[in-house]
Amino acid sequence: MPKSNTIGDLDTSNQFVDPETGILLEYNQKALAQLVEQLTTIKKVTASINPSSISGGSTSEQEFEVKGAAEGDTIIVTKPTETTSIGIVNARVPSKDTVAITFINDSGSPINPPEESYVFTIIKA
Repeated sequence: MPKSNTIGDLDTSNQFVDPETGILLEYNQKALAQLVEQLTTIKKVTASINPSSISGGSTSEQEFEVKGAAEGDTIIVTKPTETTSIGIVNARVPSKDTVAITFINDSGSPINPPEESYVFTIIKA
């Protein structure tokens, strides 16, 4: 079985593949560091947040502590339940460990979304 020198964009020039099983037995340090970096670029964090009341027919950006978020990261926010007339229209990281979520209330009355454990998917910059 011929030895491959690439796995995706990884440098595997110093790897050893068992010729009978084809199992990769060791990486060089550079390739291992590259693999670890690729695997740690996406993090999932759960944080309990309690949004303030949102006026009817408006949007409201509110900030919450989310450990592990850093400026430049891309954030995906998942609200665990439906709150009628409430939606999330944007999320950003204004500073370390802080996520700003823009909520929309498309009803004609103020709504105070419940405190819940939101899921934040952090894609590291």
